[in-house]
Amino acid sequence: MRDSGLDRTALVLEAGRAIRPYLAGLVGDQAGRIDDHLGEILNRPDPTAADTDILDVLDELQPTHDWVSGFYRAGGVPPEVVKAIQPGAESAEAENRVRIAILGGGASAGDPVLTIPGLRYACPFGDYVWYRLDAAEPVPMCPRHNVILEAAEHPLAKG
Repeated sequence: MRDSGLDRTALVLEAGRAIRPYLAGLVGDQAGRIDDHLGEILNRPDPTAADTDILDVLDELQPTHDWVSGFYRAGGVPPEVVKAIQPGAESAEAENRVRIAILGGGASAGDPVLTIPGLRYACPFGDYVWYRLDAAEPVPMCPRHNVILEAAEHPLAKG
């Protein structure tokens, strides 16, 4: 991971949580195994000590490795969110606009990210993150804990 100026451990933990809804599309029939492994790591008593384990899991297959690279470039935002919010924009430009809007630091009131209600949702147990890209989308349950996800600020957001 290149130095992005963000807290490395927080970024790795967020990657482990945020990739989980996208695993089936990324790795097909291997999604369940990877999701179970990430869930186990993220549910440890101190998951912050497990960032190396998360990276090992995510580096195991090329599609998850590539996803994490896009996630890092966008400063902790899933590539799918960047594409949905900034369709057709140059990748670096889109990543930068979405990063600024979600994490703070100067997004304008007309920025599309700011018009999406409840963009980021998280499991209250801290192991699963989902991004709502359409206000009509129902908020799902955490697949591990069977509780409804709650609206949550991005852990790397500037307060």
